[in-house]
Amino acid sequence: RECHARMRAWRLRGLAHLGEDVTCWGPVTLLCREKIRLGSRVSIAGYLHVWGQGGVEVGNDVMIASHVAISSVTHDPAA
Repeated sequence: RECHARMRAWRLRGLAHLGEDVTCWGPVTLLCREKIRLGSRVSIAGYLHVWGQGGVEVGNDVMIASHVAISSVTHDPAA
């Protein structure tokens, strides 16, 4: 468990917000980490890609499957 906690901290370093009990398995690509917020009890499978330039917020109790891409670069949530 201690090893997993160190890997989690390394993979998810620099986020705008990191909730409690977040698990992250495998490689992830997170661009503009300072604009990405993860809630509590989030589980992330490997090969996640997040382009966070426009801001990304993942709420509590969310599971993200492997090979998912999340982008806020070209999507205006106000539109």
